[in-house]
Amino acid sequence: MKPTAELLSLYFENNYGASPGSVDVSFIGSGSHGSGFMVGFDIGGVEKRLIVKKLDGRVGLGHDYTSDRAAVFIQARNSYGRLPGHVHATDVLAAGKDGRIFSIDGGAEYYLVMEEARGRSYFSDLDEIGGKKRLDASDKARIRAMVSYLARIHSKKKAQPGLYLRKLRDTVGHGEMPHGRPRYIR
Repeated sequence: MKPTAELLSLYFENNYGASPGSVDVSFIGSGSHGSGFMVGFDIGGVEKRLIVKKLDGRVGLGHDYTSDRAAVFIQARNSYGRLPGHVHATDVLAAGKDGRIFSIDGGAEYYLVMEEARGRSYFSDLDEIGGKKRLDASDKARIRAMVSYLARIHSKKKAQPGLYLRKLRDTVGHGEMPHGRPRYIR
């Protein structure tokens, strides 16, 4: 989603005190990681300019998932400006599904809220089955159920070679963009 003056205006008015109607967004350009936008606005007669950066998840550089891009920006917020002469990052923004722009800055930790599920963890089944010398009919039924589930969730393939390369990086390491081309990726 490309940030627009309409989407960013309320954010900059509420969080920076931008004069209503003064927010102007212009595309700067794109590079190997993503795109940059200049956001200009007025605060009490003084012009202020900031950059909004968007990472591209389609380029296969370890930014494949939304969570990857969030992690990069949270790390940038924590580290930019620490080096002498380096620019400061002032906030980390997110766009909601409705297009609303909001800050996720300032978190020392992040949490996930999710639904409750009742039952046993499949790890319990794996531990129990793995500790047996012989499998009985119920063990084999549990294994078939797990295999069936895995086959179903892996049956849909995406036409995104970068994600398969990402899985290789995740299997071998962390998934972050390698510095240079790793020897195991050809």
